[in-house]
Amino acid sequence: MRVQKAMLELQQVNNVAEEKRSSFEKRYNKLRLKPFNPNTISFEQLSAFGLPTKLAQRITNYTGKGGHFYKKEDLRKIYGMPVSLYRELLPYLQIEVVTKARESRWQSEKKSRIKTIDPVDINRSDSLDWLQLPGIGPGYTRRILHFRERLGGFYKVSQVAETYGLPDSVFNKIQPYLLLGEVSLRKIDLNQTDEKSLANHPYINTKLAGVIIRYRSIHGRFKSKEALKEVALVDDSIYRKIEYYIDITKN
Repeated sequence: MRVQKAMLELQQVNNVAEEKRSSFEKRYNKLRLKPFNPNTISFEQLSAFGLPTKLAQRITNYTGKGGHFYKKEDLRKIYGMPVSLYRELLPYLQIEVVTKARESRWQSEKKSRIKTIDPVDINRSDSLDWLQLPGIGPGYTRRILHFRERLGGFYKVSQVAETYGLPDSVFNKIQPYLLLGEVSLRKIDLNQTDEKSLANHPYINTKLAGVIIRYRSIHGRFKSKEALKEVALVDDSIYRKIEYYIDITKN
């Protein structure tokens, strides 16, 4: 009985091994391999070899993002690389031995390929200037330029962070590239501007605009910018924000 049981177990092991060999043959028997360098080969070439699409993508994505295979064994680090497939590829791998000097030169070339970002003058820049910044796409660009137009220009860099919907994390990324060049703000004449135009300014809401107009109609023309502080709802913090954008005509 023991002999029969042992023979049965051995047969089961052989069956499993045979199934694995059969599975491997079905999966990789169509490989059409040629000598290749995994650092320079393209996705299309790997696919032509018969490699699974996901593995071909992972290999080329790795090198496309700056990764480098320094020795043949490095290919085993690719996620999902079966040992059996690696063994099939091994005789065809051609990887140039990288000396320290060559590696240093390669790293230097890699850094030189990194996109340089030009400083952005927050008051003069156009959409293309903003689009080069990290994390800034067409949507944020439109919002920043629209906000700048409604304000009448920026008088400090931190105002960009007030753009509607712009995350603090994105502003922190772009802040090192933002410059405040020549400042030429569009002013609001407190003695001439109507209520609708006042309310259109981001720092003056509809309610405050109405209060300013009523104050002017009761007390007459503003004699100075500081007189705005006498208007109800205009506290010191509000005045400090809008003082750069207001002016008065005295005649």
